[in-house]
Amino acid sequence: MRFTVKLISKQEEFIVNDESGKTLDDYFTELIDNSSPFIKIGNRILQKATIEYINAE
Repeated sequence: MRFTVKLISKQEEFIVNDESGKTLDDYFTELIDNSSPFIKIGNRILQKATIEYINAE
């Protein structure tokens, strides 16, 4: 699945091609889970607090 991610501190969005089979709902579940401040999206590990939004295509 292809995701567009926008970070709070950046002007530009970036594209992540995730081939793990995860959906946007899967990432939402991980984002609201407070057991870790980090999330892995595609080949990037991001701090959850820095993510402004994620769009799925």
